[in-house]
Amino acid sequence: MAEETMMEKYMRYKRQLVDASIEMNCASAAEALNFFKDDEYYDDDMNFTYDYILSEIVYYYILGYERHYSMVRNMPAGRKPADIAFIPINFDDVPLLIVDVGLDSSADAHLRSMIEDGHAKCLNRYSGKVVLMAINFDSMQRTYTCAFESVNRRPAPI
Repeated sequence: MAEETMMEKYMRYKRQLVDASIEMNCASAAEALNFFKDDEYYDDDMNFTYDYILSEIVYYYILGYERHYSMVRNMPAGRKPADIAFIPINFDDVPLLIVDVGLDSSADAHLRSMIEDGHAKCLNRYSGKVVLMAINFDSMQRTYTCAFESVNRRPAPI
């Protein structure tokens, strides 16, 4: 069997990141994020800033699910905006996905803060599954961790 090319790896991990987020699989999502961080084309001295992490996530989601989602950055959600919201174009296929990135904290603590800030209630008329995805980047170990929470929403009365 032929060795997998770098492009095939990118495509596989891109799909894995999107699928793991929808399925709320923390280990699989972190594995995919860490693949992109460890890519041999990145310089060891590259600064993994907040904006860099967000741009990578956006890039791989847009490539993977552009037909399924509309993306909103800095979406008003509770007390502070959510970093990124992926709003389903066809509500039956995929969940509303709200992503928030933290640096040097715990993904679980960041998820609790997303819940307390009311991120799952950001679209009043949305009905269906909402997945909150908290991503933490540990700048000392240079690794990602993820935490998920799923909420089923009913539409608010008009």
